[in-house]
Amino acid sequence: MQTTLSTDGRATPARSAALSIEPCSGLLGAVITGLDLRDDARVLAEMDQLKALVRQYKLLVFRDQALGEDDLERFGGRFGTLGRSVSETRDGHIDKSTIQYITNLDKAGRPSRTPYRNSNYFWHSDRLVFRNGLAMVMLYSVELPPRGGDTQWADMAAAYDGLSAADKELVSGLRVVHSFEYMRNERMHRPLTEQERQVVPDPIEHPLVRTDPDSGRKSLQLGMYACGVVGMPTDKGMALLRRLEEHATQAQYLYTHVWRKGDFAIWDNLCTMHRALTNYDMAGQRRIMMRCAVESTRPIQ
Repeated sequence: MQTTLSTDGRATPARSAALSIEPCSGLLGAVITGLDLRDDARVLAEMDQLKALVRQYKLLVFRDQALGEDDLERFGGRFGTLGRSVSETRDGHIDKSTIQYITNLDKAGRPSRTPYRNSNYFWHSDRLVFRNGLAMVMLYSVELPPRGGDTQWADMAAAYDGLSAADKELVSGLRVVHSFEYMRNERMHRPLTEQERQVVPDPIEHPLVRTDPDSGRKSLQLGMYACGVVGMPTDKGMALLRRLEEHATQAQYLYTHVWRKGDFAIWDNLCTMHRALTNYDMAGQRRIMMRCAVESTRPIQ
């Protein structure tokens, strides 16, 4: 079914004269066709609707795009200040550009089951190691394997809603420690370099339950950076975080996107988690995605 937005912001069956909008699932995601993101005048005319659609669906996938770095940077910049990486690239430099490439390539640039950067294969919300996190993340398919290499998103607001009353009471007021160094050691098994230590933030605390400042809706904040619950013994805190992540990544809270050439995705980073899937020949096929992200202007609360 195709939908458009009514004047009160609700989805109604129809085809917009400007955009075709196809919901992906009952919870999150919509596929958008009929808009070339390189068309600046058209994009500017549609910006209010695009922002409303991100709020409504949390994830938008635009079909049939042909984007370069400048196009992605220009489009992303319309939503706010673009974030910069704190990770070292394969050639030993800190990638300070606003455009990054997420690949399955090793340090020598070859397809690998153990890419140089593999953190995207674990459940996460980007940059929760910073005070504000990232408001939005954008991903464009540059080179895809013949099959597989899909991306999954989890709706963390729906996951919170699905908690039992006892668990909602349990998590209320709890704070979680998020650490970039923990993620690197435990997930990537690649210690920080001296260069990275100069730019990577210290561990930071965020509420386990985030309240959206605009809608008031609550969502869980979990993922690969989470390394403990304040006030709990480490083993007990980690057991709780694992249990909550297992709950939040059940099938009813997920959308799995099968990428096509020219797909471009944009999503609300703070009320979702995501991960890439290893369901392709990582050692023999290339998967290259172009990414940018929009900084959040408010602390996570």
